[in-house]
Formats: sequence, C-alpha cells, structure tokens
Amino acid sequence: MIIHLRTRKEMSDVPAHWNLMKRIVEIRDEMGKETLILGNGDVLDLEDAKQKIKETSCDGIMLGRAIFGNPFLFANKNVLSEVEGSGPTSPPAPLLDKERVAEG
Repeated sequence: MIIHLRTRKEMSDVPAHWNLMKRIVEIRDEMGKETLILGNGDVLDLEDAKQKIKETSCDGIMLGRAIFGNPFLFANKNVLSEVEGSGPTSPPAPLLDKERVAEG
C-alpha cells in the first residue's frame, strides 16, 4: 500500500507528514498483517529514501517528483541494490531510449 503523506487539499504546499509513517507501520504490525507499506512525499533522492526507510521502518519508497531530475535513475541495475529490500532490476536503458526521451 502506498501512503502519500499529504492530503489532496495540501498538495505540495506543505511538507509531507513523514512523522505519521512510523505509527502507520506500527498499526499494520499490531494487526498482524503482512501488507507492504510504501511511503511517498518529499523524497528527494535515493539517500533521502534510504534515510526515510531507516527512520520509519516502512517497507519502501515511491519516488514522484524526484525522478524528474534524473529520469534514468533506475536504469543502472546497481542503483536499486543500494536501497535495502529492493526487488529485481531492469537492464540499463539503451542509448536510443535516452535519445527519444531527450527529444521529447
């Protein structure tokens, strides 16, 4: 389950409420459920993602706006292995794909 830590009304006008994530994970654990909890909101880069996972014990992170600065962030299969608990990786994007994205 992906938890976006802001309301629709708040949009990006306020910081994401990461202070709530630890409690969300605790509630899941108290219920004895195995649902994966992913956090989203104000995740700046992979280092920030790792820090948020460490601080909140969530199972993972969904990147939103952060990917706009580097659309090929996950093209390198070694990048995902840096993030704890990451799943299978994809091969690097072919140069032709990169050129198509650059051309718009």
